[in-house]
Amino acid sequence: MSYRFASALLCASVTLSIVAVSLMRSDVAIAQVSQPKYEVTGFREARFGMTEQQVRLSAKNSFGVGDGEMTLSTDTSGGNTKLVVHVRTLEPGLGEGRIEYLFGYKQHKLFQVNVVWGLDTNAPLNNIGMIAGAVRLQRYFSGFAWATRSVRTAVPIDDRAILLFSGADANNGAVFQVAEQIRYELVPNGIVRLVPELACATRLTISYESS
Repeated sequence: MSYRFASALLCASVTLSIVAVSLMRSDVAIAQVSQPKYEVTGFREARFGMTEQQVRLSAKNSFGVGDGEMTLSTDTSGGNTKLVVHVRTLEPGLGEGRIEYLFGYKQHKLFQVNVVWGLDTNAPLNNIGMIAGAVRLQRYFSGFAWATRSVRTAVPIDDRAILLFSGADANNGAVFQVAEQIRYELVPNGIVRLVPELACATRLTISYESS
């Protein structure tokens, strides 16, 4: 599980007087009786082990994008290649997003996919839509069975970032869901509450990593 949490940046904001949602406690086990098992194989039609050209074709089929919506870069230190695909709509309520496909430097095969909202758009009037979408996705992932003791929910990273969900499948593939530039509150009963803000560039990232 190689996900690295980006450091949070300062963000001028006005906190609303209402609390939007509550998340599950991080130390409460999720009941997984009769839940379907989640297998981390990639994202949409893109599967781990694909080549860059195969991923490009899958992105065109999945999102209706062209080569003009794709950019390719190379990490000079590690040698990995990243293909970024810009997509107008990935999830209802979350707006424009990007998909980052990472390829290993040796075999040039897909090994990680990051789905990111909040980088390709200007800050909205408020982040209520982002919060609602983040919680909806967290509950979606929580509805599956994961490897024993691998699930973590609502774990603070720093004062402006929180791990909403992480879990591993039977083959050690993993999913991480992180919200950054977001205000949250820890209340006495262990519930984590996400608080809406005005003009704040909240960022939501879901990472799918191969074993």
